[in-house]
Amino acid sequence: MNELDDLVVYGIDAGANVGWCRVDSFPGKVEHFLPRKDARLNGVGNNKPAIIDLHNVPKYIAGLREDEPELLDSIFLDLSYGKRVVIGLESPTWFPISSTGQGIRFPEEVQSLPPGGNYQWWNPTASSATVNGINIAIHIFRLVRLTLTDKEIKTTNDYRLWSNSTAYRIFIYESFVSGKFKVTCNRWLCKTDLHKRDEGHIWDAFVSACSFWGLYTKRNLGKYGVSQLYPTSNLMAGEVVSHVHTVLRSIKIPHYPLSDFASTVLALQ
Repeated sequence: MNELDDLVVYGIDAGANVGWCRVDSFPGKVEHFLPRKDARLNGVGNNKPAIIDLHNVPKYIAGLREDEPELLDSIFLDLSYGKRVVIGLESPTWFPISSTGQGIRFPEEVQSLPPGGNYQWWNPTASSATVNGINIAIHIFRLVRLTLTDKEIKTTNDYRLWSNSTAYRIFIYESFVSGKFKVTCNRWLCKTDLHKRDEGHIWDAFVSACSFWGLYTKRNLGKYGVSQLYPTSNLMAGEVVSHVHTVLRSIKIPHYPLSDFASTVLALQ
């Protein structure tokens, strides 16, 4: 069996309005897809959120805040079936411990802020997304701990560890969808208006998941490539802390200590 058959990537937009998407295959050209809040899955039943392809056929399941139970069920089932699960959180996840006090993680996160601002995207602009990210991580890993008691679900944020050993079942990264990395879709008739609606959060979640597929397969996604904003940037000196690792430690899920160069931030460009 192809190793990609066992890989599932979840993108989660943890902003004020949560959106998520499950991408279980290399998507190809990102610009060929479109988010829909009410796509009809399998031609029957209630309309559900999804990412649809050029033929308006639902390709990847998705959801909003009210669909979080389906997200948890889906992650549980994937882990139960032995799949390797990747979770990309579109929320500030890695927080620098900086001796300079500036806390600059990578230059791209300040580009969309007002000129002369002395704060970063992660502090305080996206504070609500951080809080939502904590809540989502708690829900996901609490479920893993309570329901998969017969399995050792090792988790890491070190991409090199994860890609070199199948012993690690869950990989966590941060996705960055802001400024010039705010990837849109050519099929949107009015990109600005659509992005304010629920479809925009589903789309950001899809983009988040696609960034990992691009990294892992080393392939472009249509006109977009993957930018590894961190750890390739060397501006973030010293160690970082993360609420995700606090959650894992509290819930007693095996994970490896957080280190500077293990904290990945991905974006499409």
